[in-house]
Amino acid sequence: AGKPIEGATIFLIATNVVQQTLGETKTGRDGRYEFRDAKLPIPMRAKGDFYKQGNFLVFGKAPGRAFSWRGMKSLCIDSRFVGADGKLDAHQRETGYLPGEKIELDLTFAAARPVTGRIVDEQGRPVSKVAIDLGNCDFLNTAGKESHQNYREFWGINQASELMPEQLAAVSDAEGKFQLLHVPPEMLVWLMLEHADYASATLYTATSDSPPAEHDGHPVEKLPLTIKLRSVRTIPVDVTFFDTGTPAAGVSVSAYEKRASGTYAHGKSDESGRVTLMLPPGRYKFQGDPPQDSDYIRTLQELVVEETPASQAAALKLDSGCVILFKAIDADTGKGVPGVSFWYEMDSPKGGRTGVQANTTYISHPKTNNKGELRAVVIPGKRNYGVGWSPLPEGFRVVDPADQTKGRELTCAAGKQVVVEFQVRGVPGAAPKAEKAKEAAKPVEKKPDAAKPEDVNPKEATAKEAAKEEKKNTEAPPTTAADYYNRGMARKLPQEYNEALADFTKAIELDQGFVDAYFSRSSVYASDADSEKRDHVKAIADLSKMLDLEPQRFSARFNRALSYESEQEYDKAIADYSRVFEKDTDFSRSAGSSDLYLAMTYHYRGRAYQWHKHDYAKAVADFTEALRLDPKIEMVHYRRGNAYHELKEYAKAEEDYAIALKSRPDYPNLLVSIAWQLATCPDARFRDGKKAMELATKANEEFKWKLPEHVDALAAAYAENGQFAEAVKWEKKAMELLEKGQTDSRKKMQSRLELYREARPFREE
Repeated sequence: AGKPIEGATIFLIATNVVQQTLGETKTGRDGRYEFRDAKLPIPMRAKGDFYKQGNFLVFGKAPGRAFSWRGMKSLCIDSRFVGADGKLDAHQRETGYLPGEKIELDLTFAAARPVTGRIVDEQGRPVSKVAIDLGNCDFLNTAGKESHQNYREFWGINQASELMPEQLAAVSDAEGKFQLLHVPPEMLVWLMLEHADYASATLYTATSDSPPAEHDGHPVEKLPLTIKLRSVRTIPVDVTFFDTGTPAAGVSVSAYEKRASGTYAHGKSDESGRVTLMLPPGRYKFQGDPPQDSDYIRTLQELVVEETPASQAAALKLDSGCVILFKAIDADTGKGVPGVSFWYEMDSPKGGRTGVQANTTYISHPKTNNKGELRAVVIPGKRNYGVGWSPLPEGFRVVDPADQTKGRELTCAAGKQVVVEFQVRGVPGAAPKAEKAKEAAKPVEKKPDAAKPEDVNPKEATAKEAAKEEKKNTEAPPTTAADYYNRGMARKLPQEYNEALADFTKAIELDQGFVDAYFSRSSVYASDADSEKRDHVKAIADLSKMLDLEPQRFSARFNRALSYESEQEYDKAIADYSRVFEKDTDFSRSAGSSDLYLAMTYHYRGRAYQWHKHDYAKAVADFTEALRLDPKIEMVHYRRGNAYHELKEYAKAEEDYAIALKSRPDYPNLLVSIAWQLATCPDARFRDGKKAMELATKANEEFKWKLPEHVDALAAAYAENGQFAEAVKWEKKAMELLEKGQTDSRKKMQSRLELYREARPFREE
């Protein structure tokens, strides 16, 4: 162990959007290797502001040993990655390097743990000539490795398979047997299997004597493997646009049992909108991904393939998206600000927040262009949007809306465009680095005299108002219900809140059966920018009228449940959520798979049981069903973890918290929940005072120690760690932060304070 290996082949590749081999070399007698003057490509975007960095990967093979790799690294050439100390910021430090910095990446070539198995058909007969590819590889024990999975796992494995195919691919022989002889031990391995006459398949296995039973909801098969391939049916698919019925070309179509395990098929629609899939009988998730520049959205349906006939036609209708044109405007100059990103929140201000993408198919982390604009195609619906998914350009802060914890609530209709403007302002004396550099390079010039009043053209000051008035005068006045409805949909909220209400009300007066007008008016009532002015009673009235006309409509039923919750009519809210589960519910006007909306409804009903009824068993049941329908659903592992904690099922709570933490490592409420269990659990197996202090501190840093529940958790963590003076200090601080009416919380905190004064930690009963 630790001996140098001579003659190992080492590869260096770029792992940007287009992977590229940068170099190949051999280790010397001392086991050392070196790449010099490798030209790393830096991706450049045609539009907008972006951070300049190039990603790369080092991996290799050695005779008689397993292959080896180091996690993906980045060369960061953008000055915005650098802190005031001249070093990379904390986010980049784990995987990044600066230009000119020496990069040393050691490789360890372990003894191999082969992946072996046999492939058979449905009758148990061996299948030869099956291509087996190692599609991914990650460490079972991630201690000491990169925290982000994308950087830790063998990211460049597809490129690597071309450079060392004998390590990463195999073909089954006449007996159906195969072997991958160069896989490292203690790895989670993802295999892909392809054969012209059988269904394609994927599965997880592990090179370990103690493999996990599952990974991310997928079974992990034990070695040696026995894999059964299934015979296929021909499925010609016609892909069309839902709103026009015309053929949709260039759509990536896939059908799969599960995302990463089981049977799958994929292809791309041609000019006539046709693509052919080969699948065995079964029930599949059926997905269509439009081209990146399309105004349509990722569409999910269900596909059922029967035993007969051999050829079965299918149809996939691509749903329309809503186009949002985000604008970031400098509040002082009125000019657009480049380099601004946005977030959206599908749950509530308490969570579910992620970055706005340019479309629903590809993750690109876009930012505003040089005009301060970002165009995004989103799933129709009502949700909150805000500024700054990634940090704002240096020197700027958000000024409108002032409360960035909520952002703006937008109602986005299919096939429509919404324009939303956010204002930012430069912080005095904090110009962006790029501007500072330009200023330093400029020669000193004499400033001109300030403009005199007579130098200002009064026409320029009123140009915008004149343009508005001219447009107003040239527009034809609405006459029909549809005219008023369309004008209402075009109104800019929240600025034209009253005007939108008036338009929808007029549309309803002219056509009392105008279902969409009731829905849109209810959305306006429920989405006033000032939360105290929201009128959920009127929203409920409109949604109730809508349900009188269309009792099966999902969106009306679900939104009414939300408004009932806001009005504290919890039984009625739960009844509405429950009504969604009846078989006649109509999801046709809601983009995407019905499973996703059912999952969301189980989530929200579970949340209602948890928050308002304190029925944690029912909450767990609903959260579990939500995860079955949509394993990727946001917030549910976190909330189920809290429910399990209340039920004193601490091991299950710990498991859910761990899963939630992977996807949202910085979510303060989650950090506090974990810290609370680690600090106060009556079962010592689940306590860890040091870790509790770390998590509670991180959560409090986010909200500047201003939330009493978060500070309370920090006090409990200090007490568990034996630091009772600190526990007393922070418990007092938590009590100071309580509102006057929070008497129950005050009593509980007071009792904990007395314990800490007696040098005793708090334990939940």
